[in-house]
This record gives sequence, C-alpha cells and structure tokens, in this order.
Amino acid sequence: MDTSDLNNSQGLEISIVIPVYNERENLTLLDEKITKNLQPLNKSYEVILVDDGSVDGSVELIRKLQEEN
Repeated sequence: MDTSDLNNSQGLEISIVIPVYNERENLTLLDEKITKNLQPLNKSYEVILVDDGSVDGSVELIRKLQEEN
C-alpha cells in the first residue's frame, strides 16, 4: 500500500477507501493484490483503510503494512 507523502494528495490519480472490521486474516493478501494490480498501471495511488473498532489485531497489522510501504 502506497503511503508516500500522505500530507500531499496533489498528483494522486487513484484513491481506494476500504472499510475494515476484524479482517486481520485478509489484510496481507489484500495488500498484495492491490499492489499487484495497481503498480503496472504506473499511476500514483493511495489506499485508505478505515477500521471500525476491530478487536482481532487488524489495526496493528494495518500499521505494520503502512510501515513496510
């Protein structure tokens, strides 16, 4: 997931907003699929994951994925 320059949305061509609730088991695969499908387009993009009070560790994994990207 592209987290570069979050404060500057100028130039972003694609924004994806995804609601998340107890989806820890699916987040890594989601990240891989988004990256695999969007990188070949050579467009700038952001992925916004909106957590709604998950209790399964989704938030922690989201933070980890953010750091990796």
